[in-house]
Amino acid sequence: AILLVPVAFAVERLIKRDALRIADGVLAAVLAHGVTLATDLWVARAAPDAIQDALTQLAPGGSGATAALTDPVHGYLAPVIAFMTAVGLSRRPRWRTVLWMVLVLDAFSMLVSGYTTPFSIVLTILIGWSVAYGTLYAVGSPNVRPTGRTLMAGLRHVGFRPASARQETESGESHESDRGRRYFVTLEDGRPLDVTVVDREQQAQAFYYRVWRNLTLRGSATRRSLQSLRQALEQEALLAYAAIAAGANAPKLIATAELGPDAVMLVYEHTGGRPLDQLDDAEITDELLRDTWRQVKALQSRRLAHRRLAGDAILVDRSGGVILSDLRGGEIAAGDLLLRMDIAQLLTTLGLRVGAERAVAAAVEVLGPDAVADCLPLLQPIAL
Repeated sequence: AILLVPVAFAVERLIKRDALRIADGVLAAVLAHGVTLATDLWVARAAPDAIQDALTQLAPGGSGATAALTDPVHGYLAPVIAFMTAVGLSRRPRWRTVLWMVLVLDAFSMLVSGYTTPFSIVLTILIGWSVAYGTLYAVGSPNVRPTGRTLMAGLRHVGFRPASARQETESGESHESDRGRRYFVTLEDGRPLDVTVVDREQQAQAFYYRVWRNLTLRGSATRRSLQSLRQALEQEALLAYAAIAAGANAPKLIATAELGPDAVMLVYEHTGGRPLDQLDDAEITDELLRDTWRQVKALQSRRLAHRRLAGDAILVDRSGGVILSDLRGGEIAAGDLLLRMDIAQLLTTLGLRVGAERAVAAAVEVLGPDAVADCLPLLQPIAL
């Protein structure tokens, strides 16, 4: 059963043409087997007595001076753990659950029957993990970024007939952003679509920044755990639907799909708007400022926090209407702190473009003086 799980997984990956990942797993398994043999030899011949006593014991049924000892490291468990770790089993919950159930049952049966020790089991797991991650570090992980062909196939799978796709380059994107890669897609009937693709490589780019924020910010201002791809997909889809239901102008989500095990896709109706950062100062009128605050007011009326009201997240369409994009990092059922942070951030964003007086005047006119006053502590230099 222990060998059946990795073999079945390897067959499933080969069917999906993921041979490179399987090759990494096989290499890790071979190296792990070599490490276990070397460890067994060292424990049997050169290890101190304390280590031998911790990792070995008399095999059941043995007695006397010629009694055999149990193996210090399980020569078949460590390669299996190394293989499944190297192929990315942690990102596949069902396979991971099956594997660990089999491993736990096997380890428990051997422990109860007296063929191993607790320290031997722990060492076996550590060797499997260490060799797997060392192998991935040495040879590199497979490129999980979906290709253009994968994107087009994913669009066809959800009912669209794409004719062309072009990746949009965004200048000035901050290093902490994990907003996904943007594509402008044209269908065969001429209709445009905005497609966002999020993969594991994109998520990993902001890992250290998110860790730093979790260490330096307290309370509900930070998320308590990192999101999986599935959670990120569900989060953005939920925020997109909730924003429209609240009456705010937001890109309309029309489809979602997985692009293999390492990427997801979100399809929006094309907005055609220009970011606030690209507008000339003369184009930012008082009515535009008020419309921006009206969209934020609609979100806050349903306790929705945007959490990223920067200039490139505020789009202005051809008719002059404001559209709030980049809702992926938002929160539903947000607390007062997050809502006040949104107001403070938008005041800062608009104030840098049109001046503090116009930005505050528009906010007070739409939100009222109390809501604006509540965010003032967040605008102190020590808070910024």
